[in-house]
Amino acid sequence: MRRAERQVKGNAVKGETLFKNMCAGCHSFASNKSGPSLDKIFNRPMLGAKGFNYSAAMISANMRLQKTEDNYWNKTNIMAFLANPVAFSGSNHFVVGEHQKRNDLAKFLKDKSRGVYLFGGNY
Repeated sequence: MRRAERQVKGNAVKGETLFKNMCAGCHSFASNKSGPSLDKIFNRPMLGAKGFNYSAAMISANMRLQKTEDNYWNKTNIMAFLANPVAFSGSNHFVVGEHQKRNDLAKFLKDKSRGVYLFGGNY
């Protein structure tokens, strides 16, 4: 059973700037690029971007998290991925070192996500 999300405490405006500077080269909300689309990212299955060819590392991370029913993108998984993508999935993407910057980016992603929020709350 999925657990309820905690509130994302960040600054979406600062998160948008981080996204533009660090993520937009590979990700968008409209379509897949070299990275998967981030449209409806919150509460989406980990391998949920339609038509994207995920790496073996992400497929492995998904299988590992599936055992705990935690293989969807929630605040915990997004923060863990941004903090240390190699430990999270074996991938070698950029790292967002500062906790507050990760919160800002998570807040922007949550606000930008056009998905249905399964658990409610102020994100």
